Amino acid sequence: MNQNPNNRNVEACYRVMLIIWFALLMSAVLFFVMTLVIKTSNTPNESSNIVVLVLLLISFSMFAISFFIKKKLTDSAIEKQSLEGIQSAFIVAVALCEAISLFGLFAHLAFASPYHYAFFVISVIGILLHVPRRSLLQDAVFRR
Repeated sequence: MNQNPNNRNVEACYRVMLIIWFALLMSAVLFFVMTLVIKTSNTPNESSNIVVLVLLLISFSMFAISFFIKKKLTDSAIEKQSLEGIQSAFIVAVALCEAISLFGLFAHLAFASPYHYAFFVISVIGILLHVPRRSLLQDAVFRR
């Protein structure tokens, strides 16, 4: 059976994107596990709560921006018929969501914030919503 080279490229890109997606999802989970294992000697205070609140607002912004950026880059990649553009859009979006989990780890280690779990919830939801879709890759190759 002789497969179309474009189909093989789509499948290869899709597998790479799935591996990256899973690795970043597990990274966010690992950061959360680190907050359970690593105890901090800091005590939360009013000024640290303000910093954590600001980080939380930035996190919500990053969550929303990840979808906007992914949409813009994906549309551009489909227009140019670029698999690499689709991969870039995906990686940027998932990396933004994964960075939110780093804020959670930071909030725990630096401020002993009891709200650090919220960062991980936002991060994991974002990463799960950015699961790779084969249809985007096919749209880039076989313009519909």
